Amino acid sequence: MYLFYTLSGGESTRRPGHRIPEWYSVVNNVIGKPGKFVGTSSGAGAPDVDYAAGPWKLNANQALIIEGKWPSRKDCIFANMLLLNKFMQSLDYHHGRSQHFNRRQSKGEPLTENEGEIPFKMVLAHQDPGKQYNWLDTEGRETGIIFFRYFLLTGEVLQATTKVVDFDSL
Repeated sequence: MYLFYTLSGGESTRRPGHRIPEWYSVVNNVIGKPGKFVGTSSGAGAPDVDYAAGPWKLNANQALIIEGKWPSRKDCIFANMLLLNKFMQSLDYHHGRSQHFNRRQSKGEPLTENEGEIPFKMVLAHQDPGKQYNWLDTEGRETGIIFFRYFLLTGEVLQATTKVVDFDSL
């Protein structure tokens, strides 16, 4: 219950009528199914953006593998993901750390974006797993929020899958 209150809005989550949107998972290391903010919760969000998010919680020797598919450019003008702290602030990317990816930055994207979905595989970890991975740097933080955004989405995006592994097994 403590995680629910700290990562999902603090005291406001206790107010009568408050609803957490379905696209926000309250389960550690699970990302919710993408969906709209407007009409799904008591908060406010952009009406032309679909979101998917969830909290992470990792020990120093663990990594979270996140797999999914970016929608094609014809189905979504822009798609990205970023890491946030519990106050919904982006992490400190100024020091060369990697805490965000958009569709184009992900390894493995074909040169043309107009055909089909683009698969991605990212590794959220406290240390760099190597250049073959899209590494998301936790900054040594045990907890935080994984946040996806899909702008002007006309198709459907599948829910990203996640798996906690021992870092040494990567």
